[in-house]
Amino acid sequence: MRNLRRYAIFAVKAVVSGLLILYLLDRVGSDRLRGTLQAPSWTALAAATTLLAVYFTMSGLRWLVILRGLNHRAAPGDILRISFVAQFFSQFLPSSVGTDALRMWQSVGLGLPLSASVSSVLLERLTNLAGVGVLTGFLFPLRFGAYFPGIYTYAGLSIGVLSLLLVLLPVFVNRLVAPAVPRWLGTLALATDARRLLADSQCIALLIGGMLSGVSTFAATLFVLGPDYGVAAGPLDCLAIGAVTLLVGAVPISIAGWGVRELALVEIYSRLGMNGANALRLSVAVGLLSVVASLPGAIVWLTVRRRKGGTQRAA
Repeated sequence: MRNLRRYAIFAVKAVVSGLLILYLLDRVGSDRLRGTLQAPSWTALAAATTLLAVYFTMSGLRWLVILRGLNHRAAPGDILRISFVAQFFSQFLPSSVGTDALRMWQSVGLGLPLSASVSSVLLERLTNLAGVGVLTGFLFPLRFGAYFPGIYTYAGLSIGVLSLLLVLLPVFVNRLVAPAVPRWLGTLALATDARRLLADSQCIALLIGGMLSGVSTFAATLFVLGPDYGVAAGPLDCLAIGAVTLLVGAVPISIAGWGVRELALVEIYSRLGMNGANALRLSVAVGLLSVVASLPGAIVWLTVRRRKGGTQRAA
């Protein structure tokens, strides 16, 4: 029954991704899309792939900062390896929940306590999402307020405020979820760990820096690829577009953000007076290059499984 539910959720999200992309194809017009086809330079593709790989690396570094802030020691190489494996699988899974579970499971294999593995992954996800939300709430009205109806500005500001509150959510997790959590898991030490991080100014500064570095790297990808697709935007505009895209893409209603990401980019670039078909092509390129940039995770996963298989046969 559980597998059936999982497949049903996957199917629904696949349909959402497909419908959104079909809507965008109809919106921009297939004739316009064919008429704007041009190959980007290899230099731009290589630079964008490298930037996306760096963006994926930032997730591992933020996770490492949280583990160190909670006094849990783990080798940076192991954390980055697990992060890249999770990033690879995130390109094909319907939400981040599965990849977070993978990070938790593999970090327990490193010798971390279960409660530390779970709370550190959840705190990395929540703090980064909150930071991106605050950045979106500030930058969206500043850069795009004149191009969108007023309700979008209010929505952006509301997202910023709610994102600030999201940072405080783990602190009260004991009262919110304790009755629903199995006794052997307790509250996963989430509330205690959240309070410890909030009291550590150095850790908070590093997490903010990691969030800004991640968004800036993703924005740099748009900045580098945009001109080759005919949708060039300035650095600050790309930063705002990147923040909005990452936040919208985190909404768990599609497969790896496909369709939702494209909708956000087409809408924003079109509002800025640029070609929607070119924006759609840029978004698809970012999605495909994300798969390429995450391939080291697949290589690591296959290598580890091969070693384990060889060890079991030898035993």
